[in-house]
Formats: sequence, C-alpha cells, structure tokens
Amino acid sequence: MAGAYTAIADDADAMLWNPALLGKAGNRDRVSLTVLPSLSLGFGNNVLTIGELANLLDTQSVSPENVEGVLESLPGTGWRLILDAGTTLAFAMPGSHSGFFVNALADTKGLDFPRDIVALALQGNAAVPNVRIDNLQGSLATAYAAVGSSFAFPLGVDGGIGMNLRYLRGLGYARVNEASGSLLSISDSGEFSADARVETEVSTHGNGIAADFGVAGVLGERLTWGAVLGNVGVMHWNRIQIKDYTLKVDPFSIVDASGSVTDFGAVTRDALQVSDRVEASRETWLPPYARLSGAIRPWRPLTLSGEFQAGFGDGYGVSSIPELKLGSELRALDWLPLRAGFALGGDRGLLLATGAGLDFPGFRLDLAMGAMNGFGGHARGAYYSVSNTLRF
Repeated sequence: MAGAYTAIADDADAMLWNPALLGKAGNRDRVSLTVLPSLSLGFGNNVLTIGELANLLDTQSVSPENVEGVLESLPGTGWRLILDAGTTLAFAMPGSHSGFFVNALADTKGLDFPRDIVALALQGNAAVPNVRIDNLQGSLATAYAAVGSSFAFPLGVDGGIGMNLRYLRGLGYARVNEASGSLLSISDSGEFSADARVETEVSTHGNGIAADFGVAGVLGERLTWGAVLGNVGVMHWNRIQIKDYTLKVDPFSIVDASGSVTDFGAVTRDALQVSDRVEASRETWLPPYARLSGAIRPWRPLTLSGEFQAGFGDGYGVSSIPELKLGSELRALDWLPLRAGFALGGDRGLLLATGAGLDFPGFRLDLAMGAMNGFGGHARGAYYSVSNTLRF
C-alpha cells in the first residue's frame, strides 16, 4: 500500500506506524509478535533504468551511443544513488496497550556523484577537460539500531493516543562537509593541473533517545484516521574523525620536451595532503517528521487509505521532501489480502507498489515490492519488504 498505514496498522506493526493503534478494539484480546525479523530494502538512482544499468554493466553492450545517452540524461546535480534498508523484531500486547521492539535502519541522503566524475569514468579525460567535485558536498549516510517500548491510552472504543520511547545506538555516520575545486583540469595548451579540497567526518559510536507520538480515532462507521509526530530526539556521537583532503598540482605536461612521459597518478599521489583531527563528541538533533492519514471501507472487502508525510530535515530515515501515499487492500478471500498503491514525493520520487499476504487467525505473512519512477526494466529502482506476525 506504498506505506499508507498510519490509520490502519494492527498487530505488532502498529507500534512502528502509529503506537496509538495498540489499543484498537479488534486487537485487544490477543498478543502478537514477529517470529522472524521483518526486512525492507530499497535502492535506486535518478538517471538509469534497471535495463540501462544492466546494459552498462555488460561490457559487450556498452557503446558510444549508450554513454552519450547516459550523459545527456544526467542532471546538473549529478548521479544520485538512493539506498535504504531496515529490519524489525516486535512484540505487542494490545490487551495491556503496550509492546516493545528492536529495529535497525540505514540510509543515504544527497549521495550525488558529480556529472564530471561520471563522464570521466565513461569517456576518459579527453572528453572531460575539467572535473569538478562540488556536488559531493552534503552527502550523508546514517545507520543506527533501536530498542523501544510502546504505550497506548484508549480514548473511547476505537480511539487513543500512544507513544514510543526508543534508545538509539548509533552504528555509523558519514558526511561530506565540503567538496570544492577540480580533481583534473586540462588547459587549452594541454597542461594538466588539479586544485581540490574535500572534508569528511565519520563516527561509528553513538547513543541517543527518541520519541514518537501518535493519535488515532474513528469518524462514523467506516472512516478511521491517525496522525504521528515522530523521531523527536537527539543523537550523541562520540569520537568524530574529521579528515581534510587537499590536492594541489601545478600545471605540467604529460610529455615534456625530451619526450619523457610523466605519471599523472604518481604526481597526484605525491601532491595529496591529508590532515585529520578528532572531535570528542557532538549532539545532533534528529530530524522529526509528521504524518496524517485516513482510511475508509466503502465496501467490506475493500479498504482505501491515504497519507501525507512531511519531514523537517534529512537523515535517520527521514526526508525533507514531502510525500503523498495512496493505497488499497482487497480481501475477496478474507485470508488473502491483495494490495496496491503509489507514493509521490520523498527521496524516491514515484513509487508504484503491489503486495499480497496470507492472513490466518494465528499467523500472517506479508510480501510487497515496488518500482521507482517506472515499471519493470524501465524503473529507476526497486523496493522489497517481507514481514510476519504470530498471534495468540
């Protein structure tokens, strides 16, 4: 359903989508848990379709026409890679309006390979006289694990408010603070030079705390709604290693007057200067997000759901690009839910998703897959997820 679950999630899933749903009347007489970790994986880019990428990786299929097509489609910001992955184990006790979970998440934000670097890799320096790296600045990757508890307080029969409290363990943080200049510049006279600077910071030790607040309710007999303000907290990173890379090569000719050939690689290695320092610790406010969702059942086997999400920053699974999600679930057979949906916005652009499940009284299995910005081989990325729930 493309992630439009904030108003309708149940069982152990409710804690992660909207903790207020833990007190839902239909779930209060059972306990649920994920027997195996639920998994999700998404990957994509802003230029190449899956079919084009397969052709480029096949050395027999690469042609000047393929290369020109790739370069023509590259935006000025460069080639952006999108990666995210997550896993969760959860145990919910809706009868007591509580539960706990363990999960882990990793993602990238703003990972743009400058257009000049992509062109250099595909065409060589003869076609790219000036290789600038400015678009690398701001690239961010984060990974963390969390242990959390959920609590809900019923309001009426099917309404409630809820909260998650999470302890965060930072597994990794990497950011390009500055990237400027040219890795390679070739003058009209054929002389080579370089003048570039990159500053990065990395940490693999962090601790933090975060909270998610949810509310849910019903309107009439068929409409449910939910809202969440999530990821409100702080991460304390320890031992942040900051490295400064400076490359300064004065103009020189590859072949001098005597016919001797200069090794450009050796020259740049000798000219590269690296300095580093360690920052003892730093506190970083997590980027919060807000979600508002509604769902309606116009016909008993059919559920339609819509959701809007806005993030107030980037990183830690949050995007500052607003996202609209619409999904549907059809149960012609009560034990066989069929789902479809799409999401527009966020880091993925357009996500078209389909899924199915097996839903029995004591066990549920859900599978989903999605395509980013296209179908099949014409998509620019893919998303997969699998989850399971045992009820008793």
